[in-house]
Amino acid sequence: MMIRSGRTTAAVVALFTTMLLGLLSVGEGAHADDSSGGAGLLGERHLPTAVNAPGEWAGSADVRWPVAAVGIATRTEPVGLFDELTRLAPFAVSAIDGSATWLQLPGHSVESWGMIGGFTVSPDGSRIGWVRAHQSRSAGVVQRIAGWSVLDTATGEVTRLAVPGQPWVRATMADLAFSGDSRFLLTSYEKPSSPKGARSRSHQLVAWDVEDGAPTVIEGPGRYWLPSLGTAPTGVTWARGQDVFRVDPDSGERRTLTLPRDVVAASWGPDDTGFAYIGGPAGKKGPWRLYAGETVAEARDSAIDLPPRVRPAQLLGWRDRTHVVVGHYRSTVHVVDIVSGEVEALDLAGAGEQINTPTFATALWQQPLIAPAEQQGTSDPRTPWLWAGAVLVILLGAALLVVWRRARSADRANADQLPDTPPPSLRPLVTVAAGLLLVMVDLRYNGFDLLPDPVGLVMAAVALSSLRPVHHGFRVAGLAAWLAVIPAVLDMIGGEGLPITLSMLLAILVLEVATCTAIMDTCPARASSARTIRTLSIGLTGVLLLSPALVALDQSFVVVLVGVGLVTLAVAVWFLVLLYVVAMGVGSEASAHQLAQ
Repeated sequence: MMIRSGRTTAAVVALFTTMLLGLLSVGEGAHADDSSGGAGLLGERHLPTAVNAPGEWAGSADVRWPVAAVGIATRTEPVGLFDELTRLAPFAVSAIDGSATWLQLPGHSVESWGMIGGFTVSPDGSRIGWVRAHQSRSAGVVQRIAGWSVLDTATGEVTRLAVPGQPWVRATMADLAFSGDSRFLLTSYEKPSSPKGARSRSHQLVAWDVEDGAPTVIEGPGRYWLPSLGTAPTGVTWARGQDVFRVDPDSGERRTLTLPRDVVAASWGPDDTGFAYIGGPAGKKGPWRLYAGETVAEARDSAIDLPPRVRPAQLLGWRDRTHVVVGHYRSTVHVVDIVSGEVEALDLAGAGEQINTPTFATALWQQPLIAPAEQQGTSDPRTPWLWAGAVLVILLGAALLVVWRRARSADRANADQLPDTPPPSLRPLVTVAAGLLLVMVDLRYNGFDLLPDPVGLVMAAVALSSLRPVHHGFRVAGLAAWLAVIPAVLDMIGGEGLPITLSMLLAILVLEVATCTAIMDTCPARASSARTIRTLSIGLTGVLLLSPALVALDQSFVVVLVGVGLVTLAVAVWFLVLLYVVAMGVGSEASAHQLAQ
């Protein structure tokens, strides 16, 4: 029984092993098919029928999807409540639905690098690579760069690449690109020890493994022109003069193909057999023409007769083994049948103010094109909040008016019930009102405050201190005014920061609350108004104290806070009017009933 069980287990293990090996072989075959142009690993990745930039007001988002194209367009960002900042910014287009988002590329900006060659996308859309500018820039075209970065669009992980032992290197005018199998980032640079100059010809071509960051020198420093990078299913391809080079970074195997013309761009087809190049007369000026064939030998002298409007300048990719995509730095590209010579125009122009043509994930040309998602973020995000803020101000103003009228009515009712006995004199409250008015008004000449806040606070503090025998609330208010002088002086001499603002705000709040409390007890005819102002001041100050946290949570809260600020100003004015009315009315010979009238 045990023997039979053992044989059964062995059979199951053997069957499982056979199935696993079969799956692995299928996986290897799929990878091979994909590298040669099949849809295998490309899955549902597609290029859009039109490349839409993000809406100029759209926000940035993390890229967690394969990318179809990257480009540069005009972006507008809100600054404060009404200002805006317009600049050029990089964007990426999704290979899943054609939607677009603004890119955040740490260490790179259009201002620090320029509008050409600073970032790129891998052929399969799985990675984005960009140049990290060095903090100090050299003059002229050549710039100092700290290294390069590669973003994995599936995981969001960023691999930083840098030349060992070098804090910076000198960039060249060669494009930044990936190898055809998306395994290597191709860079051209000169070491700091190289002679200065835009064409020192001491540059080297280096391929960086995007998985482990290991560099491989494809072409060492030498006195030759910059490489014109090409494409192939595997390895690194570039052209110079009449020669087309192809190197396997893993084995170091190098092949050289010499053609009868100067080569501008060269590309092997997805089956690694078809070949196309754009060339012109060797050593002479002449029009560039497209040469292509199903084999290299066939393509050498096989010029494709293109319509006059089609001027080849770029080889963007292959639709299949017999259709190559030709570009000329415009939004319209042309698909050329290398067998029949037929040409199909594809207009990829999309929405947004785009600068130059986008860079495509070249392998995705082998997939069907899809309609892009509708552009988002085309309007100022502050507009709804501005309307909401205006409505809020109107509603708060109406509510404040209702509260004021009710408080006034209550004051009159209280006055009718009071005896005609003159209360104590509160005339110093006029000085308090004048001092606080100086604090509210900001009148400057050449940056100098003609109405210093400390002066107004000292006036209020002295006046309130004189009322200490009348009510303990005036004593507390006077102390708060003296304390408010300290942050006011610090602010006047140039001090800045949240502690100064908060201490000033809290001191004024204590002054208002204590004064209103004293008025409620000493002047019953104005008790209702004083109580309402005290309640509103506490609530509005609480909102203002929370404002930094609210704005950090969402910038749109700025609009709401502006409405709250206007209402706070109205309540402050109401408080000053109350001080004046109480001071002038209570200090006269008239009765409380007459004051209410």
